[in-house]
Amino acid sequence: MKKYFEGPLSPFFLFFLLANLLSCTSETNFKYDNPKWEYEQLSQAVQPGDIILKLGYGKISRSITKFLKEPIPFSHCAVVSSKTTLIHTISGKLVVKDGVQEIELKEFMKDVVPGSLYLLRHKSDLNQRKRIAEYAQIQLNKNVPFDEEFIHTDSTKLYCSEIVANALIHVYGKPYLNVLRIGENNIYGFNGLVESPDFEVVMP
Repeated sequence: MKKYFEGPLSPFFLFFLLANLLSCTSETNFKYDNPKWEYEQLSQAVQPGDIILKLGYGKISRSITKFLKEPIPFSHCAVVSSKTTLIHTISGKLVVKDGVQEIELKEFMKDVVPGSLYLLRHKSDLNQRKRIAEYAQIQLNKNVPFDEEFIHTDSTKLYCSEIVANALIHVYGKPYLNVLRIGENNIYGFNGLVESPDFEVVMP
């Protein structure tokens, strides 16, 4: 059974919760025109080192999009490690296990607003792209905890877009994700990947 909001919450995490409570709606005004991808389609399309972006159903997901205010609202991302598995990071306040962890692709797809899933691939050779997955695997092996303070300059703890940005810096020398100013924090957004000419949108 999953656990929710056990133990102390960081000030920034509380900030997200407060924004959600003050929000009059859990819906986004953005209308996705993309088809809902089925598991079989996606599992055949993915390659190691691909990046998946999505918007989740939860209220916290909606709060994240309201804070980031990006043209295409995403709330979460993950690195493809195999045809059936992804590596991402998530707070132990929301799920049983804290920090960097592996998740089955099929499980990941259960929390995707229809049309919001994007599969992106760097326009380099497969061997280079595999290094993205290898970097994520190293963070998984280290059991790196979730960064509830959202400090993008400290890699001892990682939030979801931070692990992707760091992997891209490790392989290509630049993060690709935009750094957005949210209150007193600089946080990696998501839209930089979609906007970059170095990435192709495999799906949709």
